Order: sequence, then C-alpha cells, then structure tokens
Amino acid sequence: MTEEDGGGNPSYVAYEYQIEVSAWIAVDLLLARRLCDRIEIEAKTKEDVEADIAHKFPTTGLDAGALLTIQIKTKSTGAWSSAAFAKVLRGELPRGDDGTLSAKGPPPRIRPLEMLRNETQRTYLFITDAAVDKALFPFRVESLGDPSSATTLPSRSANALEEDEDAKTIAPRISIMESVSRELVRFRLEKLLRSHGHIPEQFLATCIAGLVEEVRNRMLARTEGVLSRAQLLELLAKNGGSVHSDRSLDRFVEPKSLARIERLLQSQHAVIITGPSGTGKTMTADYLEASLLKERGYEVIGAEDGPEEVRHALRSPGVYLFHLKDPFGKTRYLQAARPWASELLKLLNEAGPDKKFLITTRSDVIHESKIGTTDLDRKQLERYSVSLEATDYSQAARSRIYDNHVSRLKGGDRQFAVASRKQALSQLLRPFEIDRFVLAVELSEGNRNLDKLIAESQVDAIARIVCDQITDSEEKEKAIASAAVLWALIAGNGAANRELLRPIRRALRERDVKVDLDWLHIFIPWIPLWPKTLLMLSARG
Repeated sequence: MTEEDGGGNPSYVAYEYQIEVSAWIAVDLLLARRLCDRIEIEAKTKEDVEADIAHKFPTTGLDAGALLTIQIKTKSTGAWSSAAFAKVLRGELPRGDDGTLSAKGPPPRIRPLEMLRNETQRTYLFITDAAVDKALFPFRVESLGDPSSATTLPSRSANALEEDEDAKTIAPRISIMESVSRELVRFRLEKLLRSHGHIPEQFLATCIAGLVEEVRNRMLARTEGVLSRAQLLELLAKNGGSVHSDRSLDRFVEPKSLARIERLLQSQHAVIITGPSGTGKTMTADYLEASLLKERGYEVIGAEDGPEEVRHALRSPGVYLFHLKDPFGKTRYLQAARPWASELLKLLNEAGPDKKFLITTRSDVIHESKIGTTDLDRKQLERYSVSLEATDYSQAARSRIYDNHVSRLKGGDRQFAVASRKQALSQLLRPFEIDRFVLAVELSEGNRNLDKLIAESQVDAIARIVCDQITDSEEKEKAIASAAVLWALIAGNGAANRELLRPIRRALRERDVKVDLDWLHIFIPWIPLWPKTLLMLSARG
C-alpha cells in the first residue's frame, strides 16, 4: 500500500497490521522455510505480498515454480461471511480494513479469481485478524502455503467465472488464515527470529523495528518493493543474529565421528551425541541443524519446550527437528530433567524422516540420569549414541581449528598466536581448549607467559587446581577422606552428586566411622573432571 494507494487513509490499524504481517511472512518464507529467495511487497498484482516459490517445502503443497499471492485484511466487526469473502475474491471489496471505508487512489485491485483462472500455478492466501463463518471452514489452514481442503468456491463468487469447471480447479488453491491477531503475529515473529535468526534477546525488539521499517519503506515506495533473503540476513547480522546458532560454525572442523552421526540421522532419524566436556558436541549438533534446515527447512523444537511439546509435534503434520541440547542438565543431572529421563526413549521410537531427533549430552550427565536402567533401554540407548572424544580430532584437524580461531585475531595478538602454534597444538587436544587458548591470548595484555596460557586453557588445568587444593590444604585429612569417598562413588556408580551424600553420611555414622565429608560439597561441582583429578592424586601417592 503506497501513499498514492491511500496510505494516508484513516485505517491506521489496518495499515500497521499489514506491515507487521508482511514482516512475519518475510521471515517465514525467506528464512525459516526458505521457500523463496525474495518476496515482493505491494506487488504488481496490487495484492499485499507475492512470492515465486523457488524451493519445495514438505507439507505446503507448493512446488518449485508456484506463485504465492497473499492478501492481508483486518475486519473491525464480526466474522467474514461467505458473501463478504466472495466480494474479496471478485475484487469488489473497497480498500480499507473491512470494506466500510470508501476507496481512494487508483482502480481496484486485480481480482484474485481472475488471476487464479489465468495462472494455474498461482495459489492465493487470505490472512485476517477476524474469524470466518462455518461455510468458509474448508478454506482454513494453519501455516503459510498449506493447501486447503476446499472443493467449491464461496457462494456468490462462482458467477464470476466463465465455466463451472474452473471452480473445481481453483477452490483448492484458495486458503484462509483466520484470527491472526497482531499479538499472535508478534509472537510468531519473535519465535522465528529466535529459532532461525538466532537474534540475542537484548536485540530482538531492535531487529523487529528494523524489519518493520524495511517493509514500511517498500509499502510507501521509498525503495524497491523487493525484499531478498540477502537483505534479511544483513539485517540479522546488524542485530547480532545469524542463520547459524553459533557464529563459530564458520570455523567448524569435522570430527572423525561425523559420518557415523550423519548415517544415524539418515537411517534411524535420531542420534545422541555424548562425550566429555570440550569435545565439540554442541558445535557438531549446530552444524547438523544448519545442514538439515538447508535441506528441508525443519521447524526446530528445543529441550526447553519439554517432552509434552515434542509429543504434540510428533502427532502433528509438518516437518520437525527436535534439537535437544543438554536435556538432562548442562554440567550435572537436574531433578527438573526427570520428565526427559523417563520419556526420551519412548519419544525416540516415534522418530521418522519428518520427525528427527538431534540430542547432545555429556557422558557423565546422561549416566547420572539413569535413563538406561534395563538391558533393553541400554541397547536402545547404544543404538542411537555416538561419543565424541579428543581422539576424534587429528593433528591436522586441530591445526585447522587453531588457524580458524586465530584468523579473527589482529596485530600483536595474531603474531603471538601464530608464533605459539606448534607448542600450543602439542598440548591442546580438544576444540574447547583451543578456543579457550585463543580467547586467552586475545584478552591478555603485556608480557604473555605461553606456558601459563596453555595450562589455564586445558581441561587438565582445572583438575590440577582441585588436586592442589586437596594435597596442600591445612585440612588435608578431611580433603583426602572426601576424595576417597568420591573415588569409590565414581568407580562403583559412574557418577556422583549431592543427593548421594546423605546416605553415605548415615552409613558412616551407623558404623561409627568418623569422617568429615564437608569437602565433598567443594568437589561436587567439578565432578566432570574428577576422574582426571583422582589419577593425579594417585600419582602423588
């Protein structure tokens, strides 16, 4: 809607509604489902949004080469009747929020029915904030591009066609999204920008304001009416976003196990990536998510949505990727994660080509969750699991990771990192350690101690610090006693947590064994590194 088209009319609410809906359409079509490479706002057809579908998306019914025309209208009172919608299709409803305002500007729009009759590849979608009468229910759809189940045209519209046979072929290409309020549009737009644009929360409002302004400029003919994916990605970047959930994906280096992980996703449609801290589980999963989205444009559901949301999506039409990051807890098993521990294996049984599971968890945390308590559970868990270890990265792979990270440094920081490359790579064995080292170089000032920077970047370094706390403590006996208990717990149980301390204390009291276990509360947070710490303690005697 340009100013000449009547943008200055009193229907301000309708005008703003059209802008906001157009912004949501842009993110959905260009980014989330990648149906097209560009959209036209206030296109030459005089409809609100038009898109040439370049890529087929499952469940939409839109093939590559299809033309999608979208008309956006508000209605101030009541639901859309069949007769009123027939007027819209015939192009007889004046421009305005509900046809009550007198038309201004140039002649009426091209009639949707006329376009659908002349172009068999065209599909028409009507988006409104109002409900529709029962007679229009067959035209209702849930998402952009979904096919309707209509087989006949609304009453009083068929007479606009030259042949009755046209009505049967045109009706299925007409759809309606009803009750799409401004609040719902905002909610959906924010969700898409978070999940597909990875916009930081603090920049979300600014990003939406920028997108709305881009749409407004096109509606007011201040700039060309086309909004491309490249322009949208540029806007995301300005607001801290990216098509990748992590900008470090640009520096991703494949672990040896990647091929096996991809095979499981292809054959079993589910994979659980496990392993110790720092071996690249999260980055590998983010890389796979990005690849899957490029292939099919899955809707992503995360662990924060809970098992119930996953179960609902499994029973719904559509293509979903359940990317569950640390569902049992990031650094230790959380009691709040019990629903995942009890439900995950059941949910995995429903995985399929359109419903894929991509899960990451630390080995010690999933063990602590007790998810595989029976032989059958353990076998199912093993079928889906792939462990990423430090050995997944050869010398050449770690060199590439190092060089990729160093490439972002400048000046003296870069010179130091390049000069330190050989020594650093001889000791830094995990991707996380390399990333930590380069960051330490970037943040350090003055004279740098290379050995210290390397040591502080290693997972071993933290274990060494804990070990020193034990052997150098003034309460050495208490610390060693606690360490011995932890050693026994991990050896026999595979994990340890605060909940296990109570029965241990009780059992020791019953046997009149006087051991102060206060140090356990200090060591518990470092459980992921404890096996390495215990080895160091053993070496020290």
